[in-house]
Amino acid sequence: MVFESLVVDLLNRFLGPYVENLDASQLKLGIWSVPILTLFAKTKLIQKTRLIQKTRLIQKTRLIQRTRLIQMTRLIQKTRLIQKTRLIQKTRLIQKNRLIQKTRLIQKNRLIQKTRLIQKTRLIQKTRLIQKTRLIQKNRLIQKTRLIQKTMLIQKNRLIQKTRLIQKTRLIQKTRLIQKTRLIQKTGLIQKTRLIQKNRLIQKTRLIQKTRLIQKTRLIRKTRLIQKNRLIQKTRLIQKTMLIQKNRLIQKTRLIQKTRLIQKTRLIQKTRLIRKTRLIQKNRLIQKTRLIQKTMLIQKNRLIQKTRMMQKPYIQYFL
Repeated sequence: MVFESLVVDLLNRFLGPYVENLDASQLKLGIWSVPILTLFAKTKLIQKTRLIQKTRLIQKTRLIQRTRLIQMTRLIQKTRLIQKTRLIQKTRLIQKNRLIQKTRLIQKNRLIQKTRLIQKTRLIQKTRLIQKTRLIQKNRLIQKTRLIQKTMLIQKNRLIQKTRLIQKTRLIQKTRLIQKTRLIQKTGLIQKTRLIQKNRLIQKTRLIQKTRLIQKTRLIRKTRLIQKNRLIQKTRLIQKTMLIQKNRLIQKTRLIQKTRLIQKTRLIQKTRLIRKTRLIQKNRLIQKTRLIQKTMLIQKNRLIQKTRMMQKPYIQYFL
């Protein structure tokens, strides 16, 4: 009994602050039984399990955060690539338009130069033909005058008549030549006016084409700006939805954590109650067993006394 009291005092001193709901009376009853050690071991296991669960929850949350950050970075990279590609496409279109404009201007200048050269060549050819015709006419006139002078000596009267006729013919020829030159000048002016009109029409058509191209480019820019704004709005909506989903997931995780903690506390309470009930049942069983043992000892003592009482007359008889 002295040894048991010493062990109980030591356990109360050293295990008291570490074990919950520790009673000295229960230790005295069950000092040599195993449940006291099992209680201490179970408390340590519960603490270890709690720490392991906390670490696992922290690791899960970190993994979720990392995955979300990776998704966000990928979305940002995709948007940047799309913007870069659009800028490259814009620059290419601008360069193409500039090259087209340059080529058109070069073609215009070449056409103008060609038309001018053609006009110059035509004028030169016309002037040469006119000069040739005049020289031919002059030579013919010279020959005719010589013949007329020869004939003038023979027939004066005839020559006078002939000279009159020749003068008339000359006047007619001169008038015809004047008319021809005027017609040639008129045709040259008409051709010049036609060429000017053609150039003006070409310039007008080109201006119309330029205006149409400018309008098309403006429409394309407007459409691209609208598409950009729509994409920006879509990205913003996606970001908002992602944030809402994040908040919902965080709320869900918090609720799950709260529910798990509540369930854990309830389980701990249940386990404690079960342990208390088991300890009470064990104590009751121990008390019952002790009472039974006591009764058995009393019965044994009584039987021993009875046997002794019964043996005494036999011993006296034999003595």
